[in-house]
Amino acid sequence: MKQLRFLLLLLLMSALSITMDAANNNDRFTVNGITYRISNITAHEVDFEGTNKSGNIVIPQTVKDSVNIEWKVISVYYGKCPNMTSVTIPNTVRKIYEGAFGDSKLTSITIPQSVTEIEDGVFSNCTSLTEINVASGNTSFYSHEGVLYGKNNGTPKRLIQYPIAKTGGTYSVPEGVVSIAKRAFQACKFLKTLSLPKSLSNIEKDLVSSWAQEVSPFVYSWSISKIEVAAGNTTYKSVDGVVLTADGKQLVVCPVGKTGDVNGLYTIPNGVEIITNVAFSTNIKIKKLIFPTTLKEIKPYAFYRCYELMTVTIPKSVTEIGVSAFSACEKLTEINVENGNSKYDSYNGVLYNASGTELLNCPAGKTGEYTTKASTITIKEGAFSLCKKITKVTVSNKVQAIESAAFNSTEAMKQIVFATTSSLKEIKGDKVFTSSGIEKIDLPASLEVIGEGVFNSAKKLKEVTIAANSNLQKIENLAFYHAENLTSFKFLGSCKLQTIGSNAFAQAKKLQSFAFPKSVTKIGQSAFNGC
Repeated sequence: MKQLRFLLLLLLMSALSITMDAANNNDRFTVNGITYRISNITAHEVDFEGTNKSGNIVIPQTVKDSVNIEWKVISVYYGKCPNMTSVTIPNTVRKIYEGAFGDSKLTSITIPQSVTEIEDGVFSNCTSLTEINVASGNTSFYSHEGVLYGKNNGTPKRLIQYPIAKTGGTYSVPEGVVSIAKRAFQACKFLKTLSLPKSLSNIEKDLVSSWAQEVSPFVYSWSISKIEVAAGNTTYKSVDGVVLTADGKQLVVCPVGKTGDVNGLYTIPNGVEIITNVAFSTNIKIKKLIFPTTLKEIKPYAFYRCYELMTVTIPKSVTEIGVSAFSACEKLTEINVENGNSKYDSYNGVLYNASGTELLNCPAGKTGEYTTKASTITIKEGAFSLCKKITKVTVSNKVQAIESAAFNSTEAMKQIVFATTSSLKEIKGDKVFTSSGIEKIDLPASLEVIGEGVFNSAKKLKEVTIAANSNLQKIENLAFYHAENLTSFKFLGSCKLQTIGSNAFAQAKKLQSFAFPKSVTKIGQSAFNGC
């Protein structure tokens, strides 16, 4: 009998070992409608990863899987909780990840004592959230009037999140706070006037990518029309509700809801030399701008998605304009440049460098067809990005390169035409034609490289032809990945193609055939997977 019991115990241990060996970090399992992610299989630790359940969600301290193995819940991971209105977080949770409660219906939340790390953007698009509370005894975080702060030695130092639906038209950040997180006030609905303390020294900003996403504490916070700075602040000051550096040389933040005068005209203060990145981004009121003669630099995404901006004239003093500085301004029809500017020029309302060799920015409100300037050599990163009213672009014959995201999100653009004498050598960088309206493209014989991700998710694209006597040598990784309607890829004659990269045509599900040129020597992994 003892021997039988011993054998049964060995079998049970063996089964448990097999179960554990079969599981891996990042595996998921669901219990009672809640999904968990294994984060540390050795320590038996998991993350809460979302649920479709509605109402109040109680996250347990521990959970048993289908084979009765117990796991400890130690974090709230990025997931989806679309129907959650409230949540109880156990005192075992140490970390809450970016987007963990994003898009949920949360109205309030209490962070437990155990949490020591909260990533930025945890509550993104929680449009019903009115307050964030923190349990007493938490040494890392603090709540002030329902606003979440990070502590340093017990003192609130960093404003992390102002709840989107918090009521009240004014808010004063407490003295002692030194930093505002880069998503802190995004999309807040009711705040009109914000007061910043003397201690504040850092308004955080970031670019998630060089073309796609702007991040600042105030993006889409359309209710805010005025930001005040306390007297004595040595880093910032406020002029007419706009935040400048203390010396007045850099414009840091223009409130998204700032109106300018009765005609929507805003005059940037004299003495400003630099307009910092995303400074005016997503403003919904300003229609026209007057730049000071002192202005030297306009940083990337400075005026990104200024919805009402109609026209701008760059003064002759400006020597630097960052990528996508005026992108996605849907009513902006022309970008002009003052005579005498040594760095920039305008051609038919489109921004170029002074020599006309680089096409920098086509305004998003421009309509119809456009032919690039005859002198153009490079169509720069994001040049036509989000130009949703352009229907056709004719590329002049001196153009040699088209850079990343150049025609991203140009839904109305059905044609791009290259001259028969085209000099185009390279289409490079990610998502050049992603979400464009192009259905057919004829690529010139001069083209040598189709870069990584160029037609990634170009879902309207149906037909690609490569001209006869083509110099094309490389189709790089992910070049046509998920071009889900691509049915035809034809070589009209000889071609020098040598390399087809990994996943180059993966998930191009309608591609019917591909005739390999005899010159091809390398085909990457999963190049045609899912075709």
